[in-house]
Amino acid sequence: MTPVRSPAAPGVDHHHRWTLHWELLGCALSGHALVGTDVAADAEADTHMARPGPEGYRWHRCMRCDAWVCVEAPAQPAHHEFPRPTDTEIPLRGRALRDRYVLRLIAIERILHVAVFTIVGVVIVWVAANRNTLDSDFQTVVSDLRGNGSVEGTGLLAEIGKFMTFSYTSLYVLAAVAFAYALLEAVEAIGLWLGKRWAEYVTFFATIMFIPFEIYDLARRITVLTLVTFVINVVIVVYLLWAKRLFGIRGGHAAILAQHAHDSGWDAVRRATPPTTAGTPG
Repeated sequence: MTPVRSPAAPGVDHHHRWTLHWELLGCALSGHALVGTDVAADAEADTHMARPGPEGYRWHRCMRCDAWVCVEAPAQPAHHEFPRPTDTEIPLRGRALRDRYVLRLIAIERILHVAVFTIVGVVIVWVAANRNTLDSDFQTVVSDLRGNGSVEGTGLLAEIGKFMTFSYTSLYVLAAVAFAYALLEAVEAIGLWLGKRWAEYVTFFATIMFIPFEIYDLARRITVLTLVTFVINVVIVVYLLWAKRLFGIRGGHAAILAQHAHDSGWDAVRRATPPTTAGTPG
């Protein structure tokens, strides 16, 4: 069956400002959420879910993005009536859907942190385990470069030299810190992906405690990586405080639950249902 877009609803102003509809993103990723495509016929009471279409076809409404899709009526229906609202799960809509996608975007960013800090920890452990060999090779390289007139005490070689002067204990402590931070970021990522409130607080504190160090680094020298990291972290902190209402800001968690209840469920679907017109759902 080939879905067909619904005709534009009459009286709709198409010159409004551009708005990101998270529902469209959800349907683009997982397809429209249609209800009753295997039902024999549609009743008048079910016009919020489906309406008659051209011969042999029927308009079905996406329960996520409210688009009306024309699909072929089933030749051998599996059911004779549409499911009742209590039997149908409505996909996330509105701000609840927005929050899910934003939190999962932050979770992906945290997963990248997990990968980076895990690699750093593994490298430090490997350096500590092979330090004698590496230090001997490093000193040989430095001696050769000095013989060729290279400047001593500057650049990458100087930084590597400082690292090689760390004690075994210091190296293993650095590796432990890297692994611990990777574990923290992994916990954040899992909690954010699942939409847990506690993960929002953990992410807030884990993010804000690094912002002073990033400001200090930017004051010393501005690099693209440091600047981008700083901007991303500030955006995350502002989003968690303002949109997710941490610490009771703007009504706190109770206000978020009220928002989500207003935007989701059958009441929200009914409020967004267009009036019945002759021959079209719009």
